[in-house]
Amino acid sequence: MLKFSKPEKVVLIGGVIVILLIVALGFAKQTFIDKKKKPFEAPVAAQGTATDNNKNDKKTTGIEGITLKKASFQVEVNGTLDEKVASYVEADKEVLKDIELNFDQVDVTKLGSYTATLSYQDETIDIPIVVKDTKAPVITVSNSQVEFTLEPTSTIEELVTFVNATAEDNYDGVIASDQIKGWPTELSTISQTKTYTLQVKDSSGNVGKKDITVQYIVNETPSNNENQSNSGV
Repeated sequence: MLKFSKPEKVVLIGGVIVILLIVALGFAKQTFIDKKKKPFEAPVAAQGTATDNNKNDKKTTGIEGITLKKASFQVEVNGTLDEKVASYVEADKEVLKDIELNFDQVDVTKLGSYTATLSYQDETIDIPIVVKDTKAPVITVSNSQVEFTLEPTSTIEELVTFVNATAEDNYDGVIASDQIKGWPTELSTISQTKTYTLQVKDSSGNVGKKDITVQYIVNETPSNNENQSNSGV
């Protein structure tokens, strides 16, 4: 049996301790590296919730691989209907080629809600189409910058006639001139320039506007009666 002196025992025990420390540090380092390389994995329950949320965000059609881009689609009345499949659904390119759209029930000349039909293989789905009027009527004038000479007998009707404003809407057509608002309630009594904003509303509530500028000029030329009075007649 080997016998060690006290100094030898101290050296031996110290060596064993150093070896154990090296092994422990090596294991800890490897564990840290493995954890760093391994991507974070969310709990199973959390992953399931995220997937469900993504499904809820999509407008499913009931046909696998085809998703509506919107719950409904809007087109301007009397406008051009977009008949491209990719404008309405998301799907694989090969699937898009086999999809057919039918717009026979959509009338872009009349306001309202309509239904287009999407067909793929032996399945069909409805696509809601809403025809709306969002364009404001247009006011047209013969004279937007007016020089109006004020006479004692001048009237607002004369100003209205001189400006000659008309209004037309893309859906309602020509709007009666008496529906154009914004004329002054009274004429100026002094020489000055004023701007008025004419307005007209269509049946959908869209408002069209047009600015006109009126330069009022007071007529300082004496009338015939004044001339006769001054001449003593």
